[in-house]
Amino acid sequence: EGRRVLYVLGGGQTPESSYKARYIQDKYPHSNCCPHPTTIPANIGSLLQYTPVLLALKEFKPQVCVGSSMGGAILLNLLQAGAWKGPTVLMCPAVVPGLDSLEIPKGIPVCIVHGSADNTVPAQLMQRLAKENNAHIHGSPSLDTGDTQAAAAAEVVYIELEGETHDLQAVTSQDLLCGYIDAVYNKAMVQQQQPPQGGDWVADIEELIGKLEREKEKDQKAKHQGASTEHTKKTKDTK
Repeated sequence: EGRRVLYVLGGGQTPESSYKARYIQDKYPHSNCCPHPTTIPANIGSLLQYTPVLLALKEFKPQVCVGSSMGGAILLNLLQAGAWKGPTVLMCPAVVPGLDSLEIPKGIPVCIVHGSADNTVPAQLMQRLAKENNAHIHGSPSLDTGDTQAAAAAEVVYIELEGETHDLQAVTSQDLLCGYIDAVYNKAMVQQQQPPQGGDWVADIEELIGKLEREKEKDQKAKHQGASTEHTKKTKDTK
């Protein structure tokens, strides 16, 4: 396939060690792989930690983004920030309740894939993510079987693979992942009515990074001012 797929790796993975990365490269020769930063952000200003991923979006101009584990959580954050607005596959996204928002922006085809035996990211959390985004719960591991009409009509689809752990080995061993990638891409094509131009689903990354840097600077100034005021108050109290 000629489409451009950007894969954001999970924690501790490299393009060489990740069988999902190798699978995507084999199926989609025009794919690219991006390592994830080491931390999950607590707020949008912290998206600056994702600058390598933001620059990969800008330079590679993907047509589909795929993320696994922490890579999936990063993609969810980038969808929420508007940095990426295109079709997405999230595999066991390592979201943190109370820290990460579970909202998926409207109008974007997303496929969430999880394992029922995942001990790293509980299936109950992914079921909540699916419920809060009115996802179609697909009862089959493949989008080519089961209620295919409902899956094709739904903006967000949730697939839970029975017995699979956080590694989700079945997505490659059973050749499922390309079906998920093709499904979200084709759904986006129906919505768009025409093939996207390069970067159509990518925000103005330089403008976004500038905005984030200004927000970070403003936040740091506010914290510094607050600390200075508290220091002055304590000094007066000791006199």
